[in-house]
Amino acid sequence: MKKKRKAVHTEVPIKQPDISVGLTEEAVQQRVCLGLDNSDAKIRAKSVFNILKENVFTPFNLLSAILGLFVLLSGPKQNATFLVVVFINLFVGTIQQLRAKVAVEKLSLLSKIKIKVLRDGVEQDVDVDRVVLHDILILKPGNQIPADAVVVSGFCEVDESLLTGESDAVYKMPGEKLLSGSYVFSGTCKAMAEKVGKESYAAALANSTRGIKKINSEILNFYDKIIKFLGIFIIVLGVLLFLKQYFILHDSIHQVTLSTAAAIIGMIPEGLVLLTNVVLAVGVMDLSRKKMLVQEMYCIETLARVNVLCIDKTGTITEGKAYVSDIVPLREDVDPARILRETIWAIGDVNNTALAIKNKFPAQRAWLAEATVPFSPIRKWSGASFPGKGSYLLGAPEILLRNVVGDTSAVSAKLQEYAAHGARTVLLVHSDEKLALQENTHDTGLPGEVQPVAIVLLEDCIREESAPIFRFFQKEGVDIKIISGDAANVAYSVAEKAGVRNLSGYIDTFDLTEEELKAAVSRYSVFGRVSPEQKKLIVRTLKENGNVVAMMGDGVNDILALREADCSIAIASGSNAVRLISQIVLLDSNLYSLYYVVMKGRKVINNIKRSASLFLVKTIFSCLLSVAFLFLPISYPFLPIQLSLVSSLCVGIPSFFLAMQPNTKRVTGSLLGSILHYALPGALCVCVYVIGISILGKILAFSQEQVSTLCTLATGVSTFYVLGRISQPFNLPRLFLLLTLATGFTAAVLFFKGIFFFSGIGGIMWPILGVVATSVPFLNSLFTRFARKIAEKHRR
Repeated sequence: MKKKRKAVHTEVPIKQPDISVGLTEEAVQQRVCLGLDNSDAKIRAKSVFNILKENVFTPFNLLSAILGLFVLLSGPKQNATFLVVVFINLFVGTIQQLRAKVAVEKLSLLSKIKIKVLRDGVEQDVDVDRVVLHDILILKPGNQIPADAVVVSGFCEVDESLLTGESDAVYKMPGEKLLSGSYVFSGTCKAMAEKVGKESYAAALANSTRGIKKINSEILNFYDKIIKFLGIFIIVLGVLLFLKQYFILHDSIHQVTLSTAAAIIGMIPEGLVLLTNVVLAVGVMDLSRKKMLVQEMYCIETLARVNVLCIDKTGTITEGKAYVSDIVPLREDVDPARILRETIWAIGDVNNTALAIKNKFPAQRAWLAEATVPFSPIRKWSGASFPGKGSYLLGAPEILLRNVVGDTSAVSAKLQEYAAHGARTVLLVHSDEKLALQENTHDTGLPGEVQPVAIVLLEDCIREESAPIFRFFQKEGVDIKIISGDAANVAYSVAEKAGVRNLSGYIDTFDLTEEELKAAVSRYSVFGRVSPEQKKLIVRTLKENGNVVAMMGDGVNDILALREADCSIAIASGSNAVRLISQIVLLDSNLYSLYYVVMKGRKVINNIKRSASLFLVKTIFSCLLSVAFLFLPISYPFLPIQLSLVSSLCVGIPSFFLAMQPNTKRVTGSLLGSILHYALPGALCVCVYVIGISILGKILAFSQEQVSTLCTLATGVSTFYVLGRISQPFNLPRLFLLLTLATGFTAAVLFFKGIFFFSGIGGIMWPILGVVATSVPFLNSLFTRFARKIAEKHRR
């Protein structure tokens, strides 16, 4: 049985340990009981209960369940076949979200690490979620810092790019703070944990985004509007229809219940949500084969409509490491490349600069160093002395230039020129003096006189797929915004090299007010020195300006912006917290994978537009007929099972077939406008025929079965005509589908009369059907002109 944890209190007076011994086991348990451990720092995926609740308790499912209950109590069980769609829809949506949850948790498990701590005088390896307040952390290169801490001994070089977005390493000395989520790049130190769990910087920033995020999906918004409208409309109309047929027409309770249920069922596009979920689920599975984890199905559609892509620089456009782009000689009598190779390998540093130079010059050492000085954050240089050759120093130009003899203006001008183009510079200098490392390494001073030898230019390694994917997005009319924690000129240079074109300038935002930043959003393409809160404000401002915004990032500093964006994309090599809250995760960190998401989104949107037209034919004519029959002295002509036949053969099956067809046309126009162009003419045709047949049947004294038979056939003819229009251009599979379904529909009416409660066809019924069949093209064309005017208004 688990112990009950107390609430976390940051002011609990607990004694700090001796840094040479660390916490005792008793002290560790005390902190665990008080909730002062790291277990609450984990970002948890959506629970199974919440997933089931979201899929089961929807207005659509509730309405369908109530109707199903009334139908089952009122007559033959086949009239309740529409409930099958409800259960399939629920199953597909739930399974897909559970699948995403499992994938996320696998990612989290893979990223779980251990950290070395000092307890009872002994170094121990513990899980990061077992770290407690005041633990003494033993930090070495490669360690990710699990909690906010303060350095108590030693020093280290820390990569905070996942938190701040700045690619430059930060050097930490005793007394300086370390932020959770950052990495130790070089050096070794002991640090005492000061903030753990939810109070740490990374966890607090990530947990501030835990609120429910509204999905910006045109399809989902369209469905929500339909359900909200129909939810009120159906209830009112259903009650009125029931009262009218029971009290005015004096139909039996059995007939009234089935007729009312049929009218209401017809108004619900029950297969449309199922169709969309299945198509999206298939798309998600296809994308998983491309090494993409889609955690929110509808974001596939959202990304296809995005017109602004915001992207972090460090770790997203770049790979998070540097390379030597050039070496600029400042003396003609030496070989700077040879000197760099010998010096960097003699020193033995493993920081970002040293690794870049080592990658440029593999180890082929010939010189034996007699003294070396490693890099230090205070000195900001390192060096090595060689017998007979003097000493060579490598470091920050502004430090080394202080001891240069003579005029340094030419060198300074070159350094400023390179920096203006976004390059990082390191200066190589020579001294005749031998380096002497004092007992306190940070007191080692520069030699008295040095001479410049070369300038080393360092640049960020840009992902090779950056240029193709940016060309694609910009060709498609998507505006690219670079948002970085680095200096704006550096980010601008990286963006140009990554293939981003038509950039409108850059600006550093650290000292801008909120209003100034909002004004800058539309004027600039590159933003530097951006805080996490400013990133969020940039994305929000873009959305307020009417844009559909995607945000791509990898670090905790990107979380607020990712949550604000319409579509959030994470790089798998980044922070675990970012992966958990993002809608799309690029598992191989390949930016070009976004191309496949956009193509899949286009297929979904374009095909749903066609398929939704069929579903909305039934919804529109059912709504219009229900209103019309309120005022006609005639009973509603359909039974639920008859509309289920129309729904399956005329709408459902062909819609699923069409939704799986290849379609990568660029998305244009509004969803509603495109759907109305085809759905409204078909629905109006059905209304004309059904009302006309019902009135004619009253005059000619047709039985209820005869009227239902003729109305169902007329509905089928009109709907199949719409299917033929949206299936164009015809190919052999589409033509075969249309003919097969039409044949099946006719066979159901002629040979399965008992199942669907149809009558035989004879006498004057044949001429009526002939009129319907021959007049459909003319009537549909007439209504299309009307629908086109309405559709154009929604496309603007």
